[in-house]
Amino acid sequence: MGKIVLTPFQKRVLEELNRYYRATKKIPSFVLVGVAGTGKTTIAKLIGRKLKRKGLIDKVLYAHYPEEAREILQTLKEEKDTYRFFVIVDEVRRELLTQTDISNLERLMVYLYENDIPFILVMNENLLKSDISDIFSTPFKTKVMEKAKVIEADREENPRLERIKERWKH
Repeated sequence: MGKIVLTPFQKRVLEELNRYYRATKKIPSFVLVGVAGTGKTTIAKLIGRKLKRKGLIDKVLYAHYPEEAREILQTLKEEKDTYRFFVIVDEVRRELLTQTDISNLERLMVYLYENDIPFILVMNENLLKSDISDIFSTPFKTKVMEKAKVIEADREENPRLERIKERWKH
C-alpha cells in the first residue's frame, strides 16, 4: 500500500487531534464541515483506524447516513461496558435530514456526550453553526457542540476541484 498524501485540511485535523490528545490524554470529538471532496470522510475513517491500531479504542462505529444513528445508539447501549468506542456519523446534510433522522441523531449525540464517547460528525458545508441552531434542539447544541471542535475545510482545499481546473487549462 502506498503512502497516504493528506490535504492541508486533513493535516489540520490530525494536528488538532494530536495537540488535544497530548494536552489531555483524551480523544477529542470533532465536527468536520466542508464541501464534497475535501477529505472529511477520509480523515474521519483514517483517525478511527489509527486510534484502534494504537489500542486507544476497541471499536469504530460508522454511520454512513444519520438514519443509522438509532442502530448505533442501540449497539452502544448494549456494549458500552465491554468496549471503548469511537463513533463516526457521515453525510449529515440538511437537505437529507427528516425529522426522525434529526431526533435519532440528537439522541445518539447526547448519549455520546453524556458517556464521554469520542466522535466525528461529518457535515456538508450547508449545515454550518447557524443552520445547526435552526435544526437541532437546545440539549444537542449546548452539550454536543460545546464538546466538539468544529473544523471547516476551505473550498480551495478540494483536490477534485484542483484536478478539474488543471484539465480546463489544457
